[in-house]
Amino acid sequence: MHFVKPSRVVTKHLPEVSRALLEGENKEKFAAFLKEHERQGLYALYKKNGELYYVGRASDLLQRLSAHRSDLHGKNWDKLAIYIINQKLKLHDVESLLIGVSKPEGNKNRGKLRDDLRKELRKSMKEAALDEINASLYPNQEPKQSKKNRRITENKIVDFIDKKGVAATADILGISPGRVSQLKGDERLRRWIIAAGKREKMLVAIERMKD
Repeated sequence: MHFVKPSRVVTKHLPEVSRALLEGENKEKFAAFLKEHERQGLYALYKKNGELYYVGRASDLLQRLSAHRSDLHGKNWDKLAIYIINQKLKLHDVESLLIGVSKPEGNKNRGKLRDDLRKELRKSMKEAALDEINASLYPNQEPKQSKKNRRITENKIVDFIDKKGVAATADILGISPGRVSQLKGDERLRRWIIAAGKREKMLVAIERMKD
Protein backbone atom coordinates (compact mmCIF):
# COMPACT_ATOMS: atom_id res chain seq x y z
CA MET A 1 0.00 0.00 0.00
CA HIS A 2 1.36 3.42 -0.93
CA PHE A 3 1.84 5.65 2.12
CA VAL A 4 1.14 9.33 1.62
CA LYS A 5 3.14 11.53 3.94
CA PRO A 6 0.80 14.00 5.68
CA SER A 7 1.28 17.65 4.83
CA ARG A 8 2.64 19.95 7.50
CA VAL A 9 0.58 22.93 8.56
CA VAL A 10 3.63 25.10 9.21
CA THR A 11 6.32 24.73 6.55
CA LYS A 12 8.74 27.27 8.07
CA HIS A 13 8.78 29.42 11.16
CA LEU A 14 10.85 32.08 12.87
CA PRO A 15 10.07 32.01 16.60
CA GLU A 16 10.25 35.14 18.78
CA VAL A 17 12.98 37.46 17.53
CA SER A 18 13.62 41.06 18.48
CA ARG A 19 11.72 43.93 16.94
CA ALA A 20 15.13 45.59 16.54
CA LEU A 21 15.62 43.55 13.37
CA LEU A 22 13.09 45.86 11.72
CA GLU A 23 14.65 49.04 13.06
CA GLY A 24 18.39 48.71 13.54
CA GLU A 25 21.41 48.50 11.30
CA ASN A 26 20.48 44.99 10.19
CA LYS A 27 16.99 45.83 8.91
CA GLU A 28 18.06 45.61 5.24
CA LYS A 29 19.60 42.17 5.82
CA PHE A 30 16.46 41.07 7.63
CA ALA A 31 14.28 42.39 4.82
CA ALA A 32 16.35 40.47 2.26
CA PHE A 33 16.10 37.34 4.43
CA LEU A 34 12.29 37.52 4.55
CA LYS A 35 11.98 38.08 0.80
CA GLU A 36 14.24 35.11 0.18
CA HIS A 37 12.07 32.72 2.18
CA GLU A 38 8.45 33.80 1.82
CA ARG A 39 6.40 36.95 1.41
CA GLN A 40 3.10 35.83 2.91
CA GLY A 41 2.22 34.10 6.15
CA LEU A 42 1.07 34.54 9.71
CA TYR A 43 2.81 36.59 12.36
CA ALA A 44 2.57 37.12 16.11
CA LEU A 45 3.56 40.16 18.14
CA TYR A 46 4.67 39.82 21.77
CA LYS A 47 4.99 42.20 24.68
CA LYS A 48 8.29 42.73 26.54
CA ASN A 49 7.24 40.16 29.15
CA GLY A 50 6.68 37.54 26.43
CA GLU A 51 2.88 37.69 26.53
CA LEU A 52 1.17 37.28 23.17
CA TYR A 53 -0.29 40.62 22.10
CA TYR A 54 -1.49 40.26 18.50
CA VAL A 55 -1.93 37.66 15.72
CA GLY A 56 -2.28 38.58 12.05
CA ARG A 57 -1.85 37.43 8.46
CA ALA A 58 -0.18 39.26 5.60
CA SER A 59 0.41 38.85 1.90
CA ASP A 60 3.58 40.92 2.43
CA LEU A 61 5.06 40.16 5.85
CA LEU A 62 7.82 42.74 5.70
CA GLN A 63 5.44 45.56 4.78
CA ARG A 64 2.88 44.62 7.44
CA LEU A 65 5.43 44.19 10.22
CA SER A 66 7.09 47.48 9.33
CA ALA A 67 3.70 49.20 9.48
CA HIS A 68 3.08 47.82 12.97
CA ARG A 69 6.08 49.79 14.24
CA SER A 70 4.14 53.04 14.06
CA ASP A 71 0.44 52.13 13.92
CA LEU A 72 -1.93 51.84 16.89
CA HIS A 73 -0.10 48.67 18.01
CA GLY A 74 3.33 50.26 17.77
CA LYS A 75 3.91 50.86 21.48
CA ASN A 76 2.65 47.47 22.63
CA TRP A 77 5.07 44.92 21.25
CA ASP A 78 8.76 44.14 21.47
CA LYS A 79 9.22 40.75 19.76
CA LEU A 80 7.79 39.03 16.71
CA ALA A 81 7.38 35.55 15.29
CA ILE A 82 6.62 34.42 11.74
CA TYR A 83 4.86 31.26 10.53
CA ILE A 84 4.81 30.21 6.89
CA ILE A 85 1.66 28.12 6.33
CA ASN A 86 1.14 25.30 3.86
CA GLN A 87 -0.31 26.88 0.72
CA LYS A 88 -3.10 24.29 0.61
CA LEU A 89 -4.57 25.92 3.72
CA LYS A 90 -6.35 29.24 3.92
CA LEU A 91 -4.45 31.83 5.91
CA HIS A 92 -7.72 33.35 7.11
CA ASP A 93 -8.90 30.06 8.67
CA VAL A 94 -5.60 29.43 10.45
CA GLU A 95 -5.49 33.03 11.67
CA SER A 96 -9.05 32.74 13.02
CA LEU A 97 -8.13 29.51 14.79
CA LEU A 98 -5.12 31.08 16.51
CA ILE A 99 -7.07 34.19 17.53
CA GLY A 100 -9.98 32.07 18.78
CA VAL A 101 -7.70 29.91 20.93
CA SER A 102 -5.33 32.55 22.30
CA LYS A 103 -7.57 35.69 22.32
CA PRO A 104 -4.70 38.20 22.13
CA GLU A 105 -5.27 41.59 23.71
CA GLY A 106 -4.57 43.49 20.49
CA ASN A 107 -7.04 41.57 18.32
CA LYS A 108 -10.39 43.31 18.70
CA ASN A 109 -11.80 41.26 15.82
CA ARG A 110 -11.86 37.71 17.20
CA GLY A 111 -11.99 36.05 13.77
CA LYS A 112 -14.72 33.78 12.44
CA LEU A 113 -14.43 30.02 12.12
CA ARG A 114 -17.04 28.20 10.08
CA ASP A 115 -19.36 25.44 11.28
CA ASP A 116 -19.89 26.56 14.87
CA LEU A 117 -21.14 23.54 16.86
CA ARG A 118 -22.84 25.51 19.63
CA LYS A 119 -26.29 25.23 18.02
CA GLU A 120 -25.86 21.47 17.61
CA LEU A 121 -24.68 21.17 21.22
CA ARG A 122 -27.66 23.21 22.44
CA LYS A 123 -30.04 20.95 20.50
CA SER A 124 -28.38 17.83 21.86
CA MET A 125 -28.50 19.11 25.43
CA LYS A 126 -32.19 20.01 25.07
CA GLU A 127 -32.97 16.51 23.78
CA ALA A 128 -31.06 14.92 26.67
CA ALA A 129 -32.84 17.17 29.18
CA LEU A 130 -36.23 16.25 27.67
CA ASP A 131 -35.42 12.54 28.05
CA GLU A 132 -34.60 13.10 31.72
CA ILE A 133 -37.79 15.12 32.33
CA ASN A 134 -39.93 12.46 30.64
CA ALA A 135 -38.28 9.76 32.73
CA SER A 136 -39.21 11.73 35.86
CA LEU A 137 -42.80 12.41 34.78
CA TYR A 138 -43.45 8.90 33.44
CA PRO A 139 -41.33 6.54 35.62
CA ASN A 140 -43.15 3.44 34.37
CA GLN A 141 -42.53 4.27 30.73
CA GLU A 142 -39.41 2.87 29.11
CA PRO A 143 -37.02 5.77 28.38
CA LYS A 144 -36.58 6.66 24.73
CA GLN A 145 -33.82 4.51 23.29
CA SER A 146 -31.55 7.24 21.96
CA LYS A 147 -27.90 6.46 21.27
CA LYS A 148 -26.92 8.01 24.60
CA ASN A 149 -29.45 5.92 26.53
CA ARG A 150 -28.21 2.72 24.94
CA ARG A 151 -24.72 3.46 26.13
CA ILE A 152 -25.69 2.87 29.75
CA THR A 153 -27.27 -0.50 30.48
CA GLU A 154 -28.38 -2.27 33.63
CA ASN A 155 -25.62 -4.84 33.12
CA LYS A 156 -22.97 -2.12 33.05
CA ILE A 157 -24.36 -0.58 36.24
CA VAL A 158 -24.58 -3.93 38.06
CA ASP A 159 -21.05 -4.80 36.94
CA PHE A 160 -19.83 -1.48 38.32
CA ILE A 161 -21.57 -2.06 41.65
CA ASP A 162 -20.12 -5.59 41.90
CA LYS A 163 -16.59 -4.30 41.30
CA LYS A 164 -16.64 -0.95 43.09
CA GLY A 165 -19.27 -1.54 45.74
CA VAL A 166 -22.60 -0.01 46.72
CA ALA A 167 -20.99 2.77 48.77
CA ALA A 168 -18.84 3.98 45.84
CA THR A 169 -21.87 3.94 43.53
CA ALA A 170 -23.95 5.87 46.07
CA ASP A 171 -21.18 8.48 46.37
CA ILE A 172 -21.17 9.01 42.57
CA LEU A 173 -24.95 9.30 42.40
CA GLY A 174 -25.29 11.46 45.50
CA ILE A 175 -27.72 9.12 47.27
CA SER A 176 -27.48 6.70 50.19
CA PRO A 177 -26.16 3.14 49.82
CA GLY A 178 -29.56 1.92 50.99
CA ARG A 179 -31.25 3.77 48.13
CA VAL A 180 -28.87 2.16 45.63
CA SER A 181 -29.71 -1.29 46.98
CA GLN A 182 -33.41 -0.44 46.86
CA LEU A 183 -33.26 0.62 43.21
CA LYS A 184 -30.96 -2.17 42.02
CA GLY A 185 -32.72 -4.67 39.75
CA ASP A 186 -35.40 -4.62 37.06
CA GLU A 187 -33.67 -1.63 35.44
CA ARG A 188 -35.06 0.69 38.12
CA LEU A 189 -31.62 2.08 38.92
CA ARG A 190 -30.88 2.76 35.25
CA ARG A 191 -34.16 4.62 34.89
CA TRP A 192 -33.46 6.58 38.05
CA ILE A 193 -29.98 7.57 36.78
CA ILE A 194 -31.46 8.90 33.52
CA ALA A 195 -34.30 10.71 35.28
CA ALA A 196 -31.95 12.31 37.83
CA GLY A 197 -29.55 13.58 35.17
CA LYS A 198 -26.72 11.38 36.46
CA ARG A 199 -26.20 9.47 33.22
CA GLU A 200 -23.01 11.19 32.10
CA LYS A 201 -21.48 11.05 35.57
CA MET A 202 -22.15 7.33 35.80
CA LEU A 203 -20.82 6.72 32.31
CA VAL A 204 -17.58 8.48 33.18
CA ALA A 205 -17.16 6.30 36.28
CA ILE A 206 -17.84 3.15 34.25
CA GLU A 207 -15.29 4.16 31.60
CA ARG A 208 -12.65 4.95 34.24
CA MET A 209 -13.17 1.52 35.75
CA LYS A 210 -11.99 -0.02 32.46
CA ASP A 211 -8.64 1.85 32.55
